[in-house]
Amino acid sequence: MRAGHAHAGVFLVLSLVALRYVADAAVRAIIITGTGPAFCAGMDLTEARASLARGTSAATGTDWPEARHGEEVRDQVYNCGKPTIAAVNGVAVGNGARLVSVCDIALMASEARIGYPEMRLGIQAAMVVLHLMRLVGERVSRYLLLTGELIDAQTAQQIGLVNRVVPGNQLLEAAVDCAIKIGLNARQAEAKTKLLLRRFCILRSGLSERAHRDVRADGAPPVRQALDAPTKAK
Repeated sequence: MRAGHAHAGVFLVLSLVALRYVADAAVRAIIITGTGPAFCAGMDLTEARASLARGTSAATGTDWPEARHGEEVRDQVYNCGKPTIAAVNGVAVGNGARLVSVCDIALMASEARIGYPEMRLGIQAAMVVLHLMRLVGERVSRYLLLTGELIDAQTAQQIGLVNRVVPGNQLLEAAVDCAIKIGLNARQAEAKTKLLLRRFCILRSGLSERAHRDVRADGAPPVRQALDAPTKAK
């Protein structure tokens, strides 16, 4: 499937795709890539302002339902019964970078960049903290989240955030080749291996549920102010 701006619409498509293809015995792997020059350029700010306004009513306080739904969909992708491959064809920031972190395998175009600058918009990191910790460790996770710096593909591979870097014009071919190799696996052995990977991951420690409960905008007025005058990632 293809991504673009990642918010309610893309999350809904991701959820439906995961449900559809998991049930399809002919599908052996799911490739997620972007349309146009970006893998996923983060949230649509106009939609984000509207969704934040809906989520900060007197009845709900500062809870942000769309953000919670996004975390739930990424968890669905992470726990998908079929192997998932992120083919990062261009810039991946915020929700896009988070999506990369939950896929089983990540391939990245040599000219692409990835980063987590969402705190510049007043949005706290949530489940991505745990995913980054298991992928790149605490020290690198702190750097990526606290600076919001966009790193290049070579750096992403060196720190373990992605598996391979390939020229952009070879990215989809490399992703399909990876899917073909996955298709050689015995289905039952693959399913049990994925189950073991999930079972022994840090996300199975019980922190996952708590992190879901903590997904909220960190104070509605600061978030709205940041969305009205966003700081561009350098």
